[in-house]
Amino acid sequence: MRKHSSVRTLQAIAYWVCAYANRQHELGEDLAADPMESSFLKAMASCDGVLLMLDSEATPFKRIWCCFKEGVVTLAARDRLQSHKGGGTALRKLVARDGREGRWSPLLLDIATVTPLSGAVVILTDGLTQEETRQEQNVPGQGWHRKSSREETFPVDLVESCLDIDIRRSEEH
Repeated sequence: MRKHSSVRTLQAIAYWVCAYANRQHELGEDLAADPMESSFLKAMASCDGVLLMLDSEATPFKRIWCCFKEGVVTLAARDRLQSHKGGGTALRKLVARDGREGRWSPLLLDIATVTPLSGAVVILTDGLTQEETRQEQNVPGQGWHRKSSREETFPVDLVESCLDIDIRRSEEH
């Protein structure tokens, strides 16, 4: 998380850790009948983004609630949650996040892992970081080049293993 806050140049940060915020073996008590009213979604509606931390087995992509959260972030960013009939305040807050007219920007989805050989933390960011954006504005292409260089050590085999995951075989926790 330190590396993430450094890459994103975050100040006055707080991370909500799902595994610590819900009773993992009694999720039925913490979750509503409609997943769009779950504690997961309510917490996400108050965040700037989601940091997905991958182990060498890509375990979060094998857990149904992790897939739910990842899906909500990507669908909201693509304006695809508008048609959902259920959900309450948390869903409406996420849907309204378009960065226009003073509204919050869409949630970001960043992915972090540790490289197997060096043990270094590498982070794939959703778009450019603040520094990369400044570089891009000063010299077109420079920000994207820096992002590419920063992310080049992310394990390709880990990315490939994520592409083979079948959400229908996901575990509950």
